[in-house]
Amino acid sequence: MHQTKLIQLLNRFDKNEIKEFEAFLGSPFFNTSEKLLTFYKLLIPYHPLYESPKIAKEKLYKKLHGATAYNDQTMRELISSLFKLAKEFISHHQLKHNPIQASNQRYDWLFQRGLVKISEQELIQCEDMLTGYKERDYNFYYQRWLADFNVYQHQSEMMRDREYKLIKQMDFGQHLHSLNKYYLVRFLESYLYLFNMSKIYNTPMDHSIAGHIDSFAEPYIGQGDRVLDILYYMYRLLATGEERYFFELKSLFQEYDGAIVKPIMLNLSVNMENYCLARLRTGNTKFGPELMQVYHLTVERELMLENGELSYSLYRNIVIMGIDSGEKEWVNQFVEKYKAMLPAQFRDQIYDFCRAYILFEDKKYEEALMIVLTLTSFSDFYKIDIKNLTARIQYELGMFEQLSTLLESYPYHLNRESISMQRKENTSLFSGFMKELVLLKHQYSDSSWKKLLNRTGETPTFSNKPWFMEKLAEMSARNH
Repeated sequence: MHQTKLIQLLNRFDKNEIKEFEAFLGSPFFNTSEKLLTFYKLLIPYHPLYESPKIAKEKLYKKLHGATAYNDQTMRELISSLFKLAKEFISHHQLKHNPIQASNQRYDWLFQRGLVKISEQELIQCEDMLTGYKERDYNFYYQRWLADFNVYQHQSEMMRDREYKLIKQMDFGQHLHSLNKYYLVRFLESYLYLFNMSKIYNTPMDHSIAGHIDSFAEPYIGQGDRVLDILYYMYRLLATGEERYFFELKSLFQEYDGAIVKPIMLNLSVNMENYCLARLRTGNTKFGPELMQVYHLTVERELMLENGELSYSLYRNIVIMGIDSGEKEWVNQFVEKYKAMLPAQFRDQIYDFCRAYILFEDKKYEEALMIVLTLTSFSDFYKIDIKNLTARIQYELGMFEQLSTLLESYPYHLNRESISMQRKENTSLFSGFMKELVLLKHQYSDSSWKKLLNRTGETPTFSNKPWFMEKLAEMSARNH
């Protein structure tokens, strides 16, 4: 079956959701069509990829309707109906697994129908759940504010015409603090995302919109609410670049006990990673070990997994940085353990690239080249990874004619808009210096060698700089 919206949606269901959706379809309250349930049962054995020829629309139609001639309109309507029910299931599933939200909604229904005393039970139940709620995310802060608002609404109704008693009893300040915290969480999450994107793609951003945040956050930071502390210190780290905020975050990261939802901790891990990489690019080598600590804790707690899946870029970064840091044994274990958790469509390519990278570091250049030559790129970013590794392998094997041809192709690929300016600059420097290195290999002179050494040494960072400096040192040793 083609990648319809239905298949894209089902692809994201986990194993429990697959089973629950089948039960959902089997309930006559939600679905009265036996064909829809049968249709779904024909699909689910092929979860999550749904790529078997056995689920071509014509074959599915024959199983559902027998020998009658294929009718594409009927099949489209069936797919559309199942898609709509899948979206409806998501709504029920979200409420089922978010009891605080469900309690707040039950309260609203009861209150709006004048069942004020019955609705009071929901307020008590919701407060009990909030008190015992361990995982903090933006939804918690929203439900906390909403519950406070419901209490205020409830007491207003119970004390109608006795406002003086309401004023004495109700803690308006706490209600407003809950609203402020929810706003602060949502603002910082949104701002951090936009801030990071603006830096990656070198696009302007109006930072004046955050001018109020420092004074707004002041009453809440450092008061024991770790979610607010993490988001605020991430914002300050990006805004100022000051090391002290990195080490504040490092302390919070090390204290993680599962009480903060994984997406926030992953966001923290990514921002700490980016900060370390940025400092390394300026030559501040003390952030190499800091970065490896971030990676070790991220992997140890499996924070990098989202719905059981691992980002291919993080997988690649951990491998490259781990190898460059001399942690080959740990990297080998990581590569094998988490291969199965890479996105299925990229899994083999990324795994093979990382294996080739490890073989290159082991000086098994022929084996690395055999793998690299089989790689196909699925993004401009990944294509540059392949080209950089291929260039180094060809240099080590003395394949200078092929290397010269490869280096001439770099400008074409670096013009892609999907590549960040920083990545373009680092790769452009690498390819330019590589051309000079090859030329120097064939026509060596001390003066040319010193010029290239000075220029590369003064350049804070470019792709594969440690390897390049090593090749310059080897060249000098051979010629003296």
